[in-house]
Amino acid sequence: MNDAPALRRADVGIAMGVAGTDVAREAADIVITNDDFTGILHAIQEGRAVFTNIRKVMTYIFSSNIPEIVPFLLTAILNIPLALTVPQILAIDLGTDLLPALALSAEKPEPDSMQHPPRRKSQRLIDQFLLVRALGLGTIETLLCYSGFILVYFLGGQFPALQFSLDVPWFLRIPPEQIQAVAVTIFHAGVVTAQVGNAFACRTETNRGRSLGWSSNPLLLYSIAGELAIILGLIYIPSLAQAFEHVWLPLQFWSWLLIYPVVLYSLDWLRKRITMGSKLKRE
Repeated sequence: MNDAPALRRADVGIAMGVAGTDVAREAADIVITNDDFTGILHAIQEGRAVFTNIRKVMTYIFSSNIPEIVPFLLTAILNIPLALTVPQILAIDLGTDLLPALALSAEKPEPDSMQHPPRRKSQRLIDQFLLVRALGLGTIETLLCYSGFILVYFLGGQFPALQFSLDVPWFLRIPPEQIQAVAVTIFHAGVVTAQVGNAFACRTETNRGRSLGWSSNPLLLYSIAGELAIILGLIYIPSLAQAFEHVWLPLQFWSWLLIYPVVLYSLDWLRKRITMGSKLKRE
């Protein structure tokens, strides 16, 4: 005698919350309170947005950890001047990074979020792609921050590996006793400005930022203005500058710092374009 065929698919019972009977509602797995099936689609879309937004925040936070850790490693290994202090790291983690991270968690669902197949049950929240991307963004941040750090020593001619005299224009001259302090200040400010570009880059993993709309998340714009106000306060308010080992940063150096977010965002944009091009070719 042949056995009955096994049930290969688990059916999900759906009942109307208004028009449905009490028996149907009790037996159903999902009860639609407004009797509109589009509510299920919106729920799925919001669920996907929550998952991706958590990944965006984690990528953003992990990235800034790289330029926070590397200075201590290089100082220990190469015996070069320390580029970042512990109070400044706390100012990044508990101050300037906090606002954009909260803003990224409030991102709306991406336009093509419902065009992707369901995630595998085995897919992890923190996977290899997220870690590699965060490492890449953090490495770019570190290189940018050290470019400003080395620039200060280069202009001062005091970096251990650069023993020479340099005729520096008067508007870039730094008193010898302030070179280390200015270098540390520009490194800290560099982490913050680079994180501005990182925040925009982390709004999406594969799509370009323009597809989301630059003003679609006003909370992100406010948070970036807030973190810039914080770093300016830490540098130019004397009591805070003294507490965080900063000195008055010459305004000329901000023209260099403002390049950081543009470079970081552009490199990640290029990565997205190459990735999407490869994906379209495979399809």
